[in-house]
Amino acid sequence: MSPRGRTALLMAGIVAIFVAAGLLAHSRAAFDPVRDHSSERRNPWGTAAWRELIEACGVATATWERPLTELSPDQEFVVILAPTDELTRERWDALVAWVRGGGRAVVGPSSFGPLGATGRWDPDSLDARLRDLGIDGLRGPSFGGEVSTQMAHALTADVDEVLVPGEYRLAVSAEERPAGVGEPVVLLADGAGAGAVVLPIGEGTLIALAEAEMFANATIGEADNVVFAANLVFAGDAPATVHFDEYQHGVRQEIFSGPRVDPRPFQHTGLALLVVAVIFAIGRGRRFGAPQSPAGPARRGAADYVRAFAGLYERAGAAGAAAAMLAAGLRRRVARAAGVPASAPPEAVLAALNARGLAAAEVADLLSRLDDAGSGTGARELLALAREVARYERMLGP
Repeated sequence: MSPRGRTALLMAGIVAIFVAAGLLAHSRAAFDPVRDHSSERRNPWGTAAWRELIEACGVATATWERPLTELSPDQEFVVILAPTDELTRERWDALVAWVRGGGRAVVGPSSFGPLGATGRWDPDSLDARLRDLGIDGLRGPSFGGEVSTQMAHALTADVDEVLVPGEYRLAVSAEERPAGVGEPVVLLADGAGAGAVVLPIGEGTLIALAEAEMFANATIGEADNVVFAANLVFAGDAPATVHFDEYQHGVRQEIFSGPRVDPRPFQHTGLALLVVAVIFAIGRGRRFGAPQSPAGPARRGAADYVRAFAGLYERAGAAGAAAAMLAAGLRRRVARAAGVPASAPPEAVLAALNARGLAAAEVADLLSRLDDAGSGTGARELLALAREVARYERMLGP
């Protein structure tokens, strides 16, 4: 290969290594800064912990990547938390119609904007849609704190208090609700308002949370939040699958769209590649130190020479000499691997080799067979011994 070809191959290898290392480090260790409540995020704001809890209890979960207008009776339970895209009236009406037919839905807004998002956040559309059903959102300056159970209910079994970390609460409106919408039931509340409300709609149920943050990864372990989160799924008949809506978080089951991607790992990779290119260019243009003559070819092992001249030794009746040369080379290699002088007694060499966890017994047996080889040893036997010597030489290292 020409020097230019080797240079191109080297640069391509460096690029591949840096890109792979950057993507691998991001996927496994990088902190995810996007503050939305996706069930696929394991940062403090995501809800992956709730999803994993459901799966650990034997109920399957799935990511819903289609519009709410495509919900069907095949879906039993849908979770929609803090949509970052506008929850249009068409999609909401489709969700309500699906609940009316027997579905269960959990919805909740967010009291925090999505840090690091690409400008998409719609905190008001879910509020407006809930208001159509007679549930108003209350936005206090700094509510925070815990809400308490207000009544005995399957959804509040073993629940005393649930932490609502932000400023949002709910209130039941006195206005008339649409046809088919039953009387709301306040499950959790404090002096500022409700933390969770159950709204029967037709044959199904809609559960409104004051905040999606109640089930965020950083909060679900507080107070009785995890018990309440489990009750929402397992009270009554547990569904076969809980669908977490990610369509409203920007996930689309389409060719040219998908979730937001943090560009910083790619920027860091590009910067690293630029640094490598600069260093390479400087190194090609400037000599460091005096020129050095190229080193000669690495010395080949004794086994290679025995293979090459095995026939010649056999015809000359000197197979024993070839075996002796092979044994001498192996002893030198064994002594170097054991860290003892080549002049050390064989017993000391093998003991040191065994102490290093290497195959001392097998090497001793091979050396014994080499010592026993004489002029009557054929080329085939000699080559077999040479192959064994080569294998142990590779095992013992350079």
